Amino acid sequence: MVICANRNADRYAQFAPVIADGESGFRGPLAGIAAALRACASEWLLTVPVDCPQPPRDLAVRLHDVALGENRDVVVVSDGVRVEPMFALYRNTLAANAEDALRKDMPVVRWQQGLNRALVDFSTRAPEFGNLNTLEEFRQWEQGAHG
Repeated sequence: MVICANRNADRYAQFAPVIADGESGFRGPLAGIAAALRACASEWLLTVPVDCPQPPRDLAVRLHDVALGENRDVVVVSDGVRVEPMFALYRNTLAANAEDALRKDMPVVRWQQGLNRALVDFSTRAPEFGNLNTLEEFRQWEQGAHG
């Protein structure tokens, strides 16, 4: 496990190694994915956004099963309403492709659409992909999860 971050690296480092974007400034999620793919030592890279407190426990297994079964390079979650591009599994061979898309300033979803992509249906479990964007949302989640 690694954390992609451009700030607060010392704080995050207590949880996992931290990788910064290869580009200066804040280039968005594709910059983090490109950096993680560049550093990836395994065949696959699973990405999960940091603001999702409880992604499905079987996320990696389900994505991996589809990737292998359909011979895909990237597998992305669909929650039944929309594609969730930050919940994805990538072959590590996509590092150069991600860097090229970053140079072209592509959004993650558009980059993924141009790849050998499959979507995995998690529509019956959409709430597991919820994210926390405010302190109030975090407190509500904390009370519900631990209260």
